[in-house]
Amino acid sequence: MVEPVRLHKSSVLDIETIKALIDALGKDDFKEIYEEFNTRTPILLQELFEAAVENDQAAMMRLAHALKGSGSNIGAADFSAACNELEKEILAGTLTHPSRYVANIESFYQLSKSQLMQIL
Repeated sequence: MVEPVRLHKSSVLDIETIKALIDALGKDDFKEIYEEFNTRTPILLQELFEAAVENDQAAMMRLAHALKGSGSNIGAADFSAACNELEKEILAGTLTHPSRYVANIESFYQLSKSQLMQIL
């Protein structure tokens, strides 16, 4: 089983990135970015799950990369790291059990979403 990638002890978020975004954009604009992240991510995760079931590594790579970037942009560091781990396994040709990676990514999305809601 894929072990969760934990970057922070108490948070799955990069608090410094989030503070910098809120300082630069304001809380309302950051909230809009968060809402877009929350709208798009479940759709992309569903597509990633379907690609994993079909073992479509090209689609998994594209989707993991897109999710990694959106997570990084909003400060969801562990979510982004989990997406990066999937990318690395695909590139190395060592990916086994892709649905486990997707479940890990989904878990970090839920944790990130919950912690981001507390900030907003």
